[in-house]
Amino acid sequence: MDEQLWQAFETINSRRRATKYFTGEPIPDEDMKAILAAAQLAPSSFNIQPYELHWIKDKSICEQMRAGCKNQRSAVSASAFVVVVAKRRGLANHYRLFIDYVENSGLYNEKAKAYYRNKKKEIVWFTRLTPLWIFSVLKSILTIFTRHFILMPLGASGLYHWATKSSIFAAQTLMLAAQARGIDTCPMEGFNPFKVAKILNLKQGIIPVVIALGKRNTDKPLTPHWRLPLDKVVTVH
Repeated sequence: MDEQLWQAFETINSRRRATKYFTGEPIPDEDMKAILAAAQLAPSSFNIQPYELHWIKDKSICEQMRAGCKNQRSAVSASAFVVVVAKRRGLANHYRLFIDYVENSGLYNEKAKAYYRNKKKEIVWFTRLTPLWIFSVLKSILTIFTRHFILMPLGASGLYHWATKSSIFAAQTLMLAAQARGIDTCPMEGFNPFKVAKILNLKQGIIPVVIALGKRNTDKPLTPHWRLPLDKVVTVH
């Protein structure tokens, strides 16, 4: 084990808090770009990356975002926001870009290229046909016979649920990356999705989380982490 690497991760992970009070100090663009690039390294199904990250730094739009986030404490003093948008449209095009990379990067042998070409057909089927209403009906029928089909992303809502899982990986990676750059964060769920979508002129997708960013106000008290005992969360098989 690399002890230094583990200690560095523990430090970053333990310092990441849901910050309620920020100083309002501006975040350098260089830091934000590095944080957003790090978030893109999060895993996603088929490496499709079914999400968008909307970085809000304009002061007037930030003011609108505060209202859209119902003037939560974190939103009121945040220096910037990142709105995570899970989407189901255009995903086949994402995979085509990946295939272009596989074909032209010189990093993949012919066997690997053939594997990803075959996967392309599955992706196109999955992203184009799954949202159709008939699949929602099919899922409802199948769950009568076995509960396992509850987990299948059939129908438009199922595909959004699938995309949301990948987008949350990116959100968590973003918050850890921000902490590593000395920027504090707070994930927020208590926002008005219709207002936020209107502010950002979003035509499609769902918003699982809005992340407030800034420098933590150290004048405000910070209580220690509390978590359930490990044996209440972890089951060993």
